[in-house]
Amino acid sequence: MSNGVGFESHRMKSTPEGRIKLWSALSDLFLDTEISDYTYQYIARVIREDGYTSEEAERVLWYEVYPVLEANLRSVAGVWAGWPDEWLVANIKASSSSAQTAIMGEETIIGEIRSCWEKVRAHLQADITQQCHAGDVAKPRA
Repeated sequence: MSNGVGFESHRMKSTPEGRIKLWSALSDLFLDTEISDYTYQYIARVIREDGYTSEEAERVLWYEVYPVLEANLRSVAGVWAGWPDEWLVANIKASSSSAQTAIMGEETIIGEIRSCWEKVRAHLQADITQQCHAGDVAKPRA
């Protein structure tokens, strides 16, 4: 299935209820707080447990979550405690209805989110590597 711009695979959850856990996890990258390694691990775990690929989650980050929450990083006193799920559903759903094809915003914020995403991706890759090694160890030898 496609949403008109090729961003949705057959595996991605298309309803807000199906995406709220991912939206909520990715929203942590936009809080007015220091981001810890635990946060990157948590986001990677949500992506993995919800069955998203790295590419799918990155599309959700840039084309659904980022347009709604990036302004928080420009605010002098931004949100630091998180957004309620209902707020995320209402605002991200409304924003997502107008298909975006470009990432707009301040280069420093884009760069910061890109850097954060690379840390999440590193955790995803590390998890895959660990699973592969665990699979190799678990295989009986002939």
